[in-house]
Amino acid sequence: MTVFGVTSDELLHAPWEDPAFVYVVALIAAVLLLTAIGLAIVTTRGRGGASPRTLWSRWLTWLVLAPAFAVMVFSGLLPVATLMAVFALEGTREWGLLVDLPPRHRLVLAVYSVLAVSLALFGAMALLATIPLLLLLAMLQPVLRAEVQRGMRDLAFGALGFAYLPLLLAFGVLMVRDLESGAALLFLTGAAASTSDIGAYIAGKTIGRRPLAPVLSPNKTVGGLVGNLLGALLAILLLLPTVPELGPAGVVLLGLVIAGGAVWGDLFSSALKREAGVKDAGSWLPGFGGLLDRIDSFVLAVPLVYYTVVVAGLLQEAAQTP
Repeated sequence: MTVFGVTSDELLHAPWEDPAFVYVVALIAAVLLLTAIGLAIVTTRGRGGASPRTLWSRWLTWLVLAPAFAVMVFSGLLPVATLMAVFALEGTREWGLLVDLPPRHRLVLAVYSVLAVSLALFGAMALLATIPLLLLLAMLQPVLRAEVQRGMRDLAFGALGFAYLPLLLAFGVLMVRDLESGAALLFLTGAAASTSDIGAYIAGKTIGRRPLAPVLSPNKTVGGLVGNLLGALLAILLLLPTVPELGPAGVVLLGLVIAGGAVWGDLFSSALKREAGVKDAGSWLPGFGGLLDRIDSFVLAVPLVYYTVVVAGLLQEAAQTP
C-alpha cells in the first residue's frame, strides 16, 4: 500500500530491518563505554573544563538520547516525523519564551510545527509550496486584532521561529523520504553535529586562544574551529559503513558542511540568548540546559546536508549525461 507517495513499509518498520541500525547500535555502545572510561579518568584528575557533575550529567543525557535517536531514525518516516515534530514543538516553546511571544503566538507556532513536519511527508513541493499560505494566515493576526503596540514585532519573531525550527527540521523528514540511505544519513548528520561540538570544546580548551566571536560567545575560539571539523570528520568516518556511497570526497565535503553548520547554528543560538539576556534556553535537559542548547547545531546541519547531497547528485547526473 502507498501512502504519501511512499510504501507502508517505508512509513513504519522495525529498526533492525535496516542493516545500518545494527552497526549503529554497536557503535553507540562502544562510544558510550569508552567515553565513560575517559570521563572517569578525567574527572578523578580534576580536569575536563566543566565540573565532574556537569560532565557526568551530559554523559547520562547522551546515554538516553543517542539510542532513542537511533531507534526513531531507523524505524521509518512516521517515527522520524514524530521526532522532528517533538523537536519543533519544544524548540518553538523555548523560542517563544526567549523572545517573549504572547501565548496565542506560541500556540500558532505549535500548530505550524506539526503542520510543517506533516507536509514534509508528502515531499518537498508540498512543504515549500505551503509556506506563503502559512505566512498569509499569520499576517491576519495583527490586522484582525489591531495590534498596534507590538503586533509587527511578534509577527516577525513568530515567522522567524517557524522558519528556524519547524521548517528546517522538516528537512529531516525529506532526507529520509527522498535520499538514498536517508535514515543513515540523518543519523550521521546528528552524530557529526554533536561530535563537532565536542571537538570544538576540547580544542578550545587545549589550543584555543583567539576568540572567534567575543560579543556573541566569548568561549568560542578560532582554535575551536579545528576541533569542529575534526569532530565532524571523526563521526563521519566511524559511520561511513552505513553510507558507503559517500566516498573520500563526500566525507570531506560533508565534514566541512556539518562543521560549518554547527558553528553557524551555535552562534545564531548564542545571539538569540544574548538578546534575551539568558545563558541557556531552558533547564530541563541535564548538563545542557534546554533543547535548543542541544540541537542548535543539528537544526542548521540537516538542511545544509540535504541540499549538499541533492546538488551533488544533480551535478553527478549532469556530468554523466552525454
